[in-house]
Amino acid sequence: MSWQKSVGNLKTQKDKFSIVLNVSEQLKRASRGDLSLELLLPWRPIFRNDPNFQFALALAYRDAQSHKNALKAINRVVSRPHPAINHLHTAGKLKLENWQEDAARDLRIALKKDPNNLQIIKDLARALTCSAEFGEAEKLLEATLVDQPDWIEGLEQLSVLRHTSGQEDYDRAYERAVLKAPDQIKLRLAWFQNCVKHKKWNIAKDVLDSALNKFGDYRSLVSAKRFLLAETQSDISFDDLFESVQELADPGLDICRVRYALKQSAPELALSICELYTKTDFDRSFWPYISLCWRLLDDKRFSWLERDGDFIKTLDLGLSGQELDELKSFLFSLHNHQRYYPEQSVRKGSQTDRNLLLAHFLEVQKLRNRIADRVREYINSLPDIEPEHPFLRHERETVKFAGSWSVLLQGAGYHSDHTHTQGWISSASYFNVPDPETRGPEPSGYLRFGASPPELGLTLEPYKWIKPEVGKLVLFPSYTWHGTEPILDGQRLTVAFDVM
Repeated sequence: MSWQKSVGNLKTQKDKFSIVLNVSEQLKRASRGDLSLELLLPWRPIFRNDPNFQFALALAYRDAQSHKNALKAINRVVSRPHPAINHLHTAGKLKLENWQEDAARDLRIALKKDPNNLQIIKDLARALTCSAEFGEAEKLLEATLVDQPDWIEGLEQLSVLRHTSGQEDYDRAYERAVLKAPDQIKLRLAWFQNCVKHKKWNIAKDVLDSALNKFGDYRSLVSAKRFLLAETQSDISFDDLFESVQELADPGLDICRVRYALKQSAPELALSICELYTKTDFDRSFWPYISLCWRLLDDKRFSWLERDGDFIKTLDLGLSGQELDELKSFLFSLHNHQRYYPEQSVRKGSQTDRNLLLAHFLEVQKLRNRIADRVREYINSLPDIEPEHPFLRHERETVKFAGSWSVLLQGAGYHSDHTHTQGWISSASYFNVPDPETRGPEPSGYLRFGASPPELGLTLEPYKWIKPEVGKLVLFPSYTWHGTEPILDGQRLTVAFDVM
């Protein structure tokens, strides 16, 4: 690399130090944290006592999902006299991501030094929520929103906190915020989007109509109106619905167009819109709909994309009965929310927050190692790289988790049909399943693939089912539509993750 030659030619350690940190930051911004760590490690003996170097090293370890080493590095920074606020904040955030119990303590120290820092407040509220201190988290967010009513992230976080803790009027802060800051269009849109997330369509309409009356045909409001009509109506012609925004080129609006075209039984039109994005950075959002279109049109490219379900594999995690029992008990203990997250697929159940496989607990780390081994086996079994194929085109050297979580379904719980636009490989692994009598007749509780979202009104049935079995791991492409058949009763406990 050219930077290596440059570093070698510099005479002073100060100059070398400067270029190393600069290149490390550039690599992070280019989403190449792996190279950033590779760059920094050889310089560790030289700059071991420099807090800025240790801070950069902590961030590089974090990008590599090595939180144990990241925490060692950041602790060297914050243990020095008078640490910087961003160093203290990062230390607390790393502990939060690693599921450390004292994350809130460190974030309180950072907030005391910078009491108006909204990002620290956000992370502290999350740490309090994760510690089941729901009341304290709620008070913190409420107090901040009194002075900052247009803090959109805080409003959303407060709504989620109230919803998952079982409150019925979980979105009341939005109305108060709009009354305090009536001229903020972004507040009206945030309230509208929150209503949409919860499928409170009548309230969403009222919020939007009020905004349109006040601000007129503002572009984002007009687009939101098209979205609302597309999701709640099916008898308006496609041209009439989108005529007023036909000149707008926007991926979100085009997803709306695709979904409405499918509702109107026009897969050719939907496909023509999707195909505009297959060579763009937004293609992950459109491949699931391309799959639906090709299947509806009996296009042979559907088999090319999904390989007739051959990408869907079941593997044994190789855990002993005792290990599975220990994991089951541990996972059950994590479910302290009363309701599901509204933006997730869970219905009648709960889902953990944070990236579970980054947690420091021994049980989780053992599970992560087993999962990583099985994912590597799965990747090694894939056909050769195909640059034009959205699943087979990916680099296969590293295994990193874009997200991971546990889900507990109860009663008649299920997952709605969905995909994962941020992942490459998605999954489900099982740690408790109801017995057949409790679960209901087959295929109750089965993982299903290929069923279309019911709101689109399509006739596509699942083309593959997987029976849930304790100790098994199912892997599949993230763009493949999947959900579960409802169970009649009992508890279904899983861990799922996305590989990026």
